[in-house]
Amino acid sequence: MLSDESFWKEDWGQLRLRAAYGHAGRAPGAFDAVRIWSPVGWGNQVAFTPENVGNEDLGPERTIETEFGIDASFFNQRLDLEFTAYNQRTTNALLAVNQIPSQGFLNSQLRNVGELENRGIEVAIDGVPVQNEGFQWTLGADVSLNQSEVLDLGGAPPFTLGTLAGIYEGHPAPMVRADRITNPDEVADPIVEEDHFYGPDQPTHILGLSTSLTLPWWNISISARGEYQGGHYIYDGATYNALSRGVRFPTAIGALEQIEAGNADQLTAYERSIAYPANVRADWFIRPADFFKLRSLSIHIPIPSKFTGGSEATFTFSGHNLFRWTNDGLPAV
Repeated sequence: MLSDESFWKEDWGQLRLRAAYGHAGRAPGAFDAVRIWSPVGWGNQVAFTPENVGNEDLGPERTIETEFGIDASFFNQRLDLEFTAYNQRTTNALLAVNQIPSQGFLNSQLRNVGELENRGIEVAIDGVPVQNEGFQWTLGADVSLNQSEVLDLGGAPPFTLGTLAGIYEGHPAPMVRADRITNPDEVADPIVEEDHFYGPDQPTHILGLSTSLTLPWWNISISARGEYQGGHYIYDGATYNALSRGVRFPTAIGALEQIEAGNADQLTAYERSIAYPANVRADWFIRPADFFKLRSLSIHIPIPSKFTGGSEATFTFSGHNLFRWTNDGLPAV
């Protein structure tokens, strides 16, 4: 508690410094190291299929984390601040690695693969701008910034985790990689860039905003919280599955109408890649996943004891995810 020291003036508020260093481990599952088979029936014969390839060298992963931060309070505790910075490094990371299909095992296998780093900061600010008899207004904001990186795969080749996300040295974990059309808005045939690294499939920054009001009438309180997440990408599987099957899906309605009107030569490169089922590929549906949601909205109304026969009661009205905004690259469907 730095504010407890003799040189600290009382009107400066309160300040606490903190730091931590620690190790944590994660063990593999009970049967991850063992080769197992799945019993099936084939006609009237007993049979089995390969399930888990097994790994006798499998062991636990270990994460080392260093963290420091401050907790502060100012203006008679009407403004609070929390700040944390952290760095995590994981060795012998347990990751599900794809197997070579020709060996007969199609499922991925847990392995101790390489080294990962995860670092970031978290900041939270809460304040009371207005406070008087019977009325109070509070505001809060919190920010979380995070970056991960695959430092080393220990000699293992890059591998995917499904839905176009994978583990690649020098990139966030997991990283979305796919082919992309470089001229989507040109009236021309698509020009394709292979194996483009889009970005992580987990948010790199999260911003939360909250506010509450306490009113002088019956101590009625109203509170709300919103949250923004961004910096990551998502695979739009719904659109891909619909268009690859020739479903008349909203994403391609404009292109289909152009074709029906005899204007197929006026389609853009992107429209040509999604309007014809033979051209549709999962790669074309990687979207920036930035969004904002009104996570919660609540109204609390205390009920006077004269209406309840002496006991305390509160009427609460609440809603969750009442509003959502998504970036223009993420279709609403």
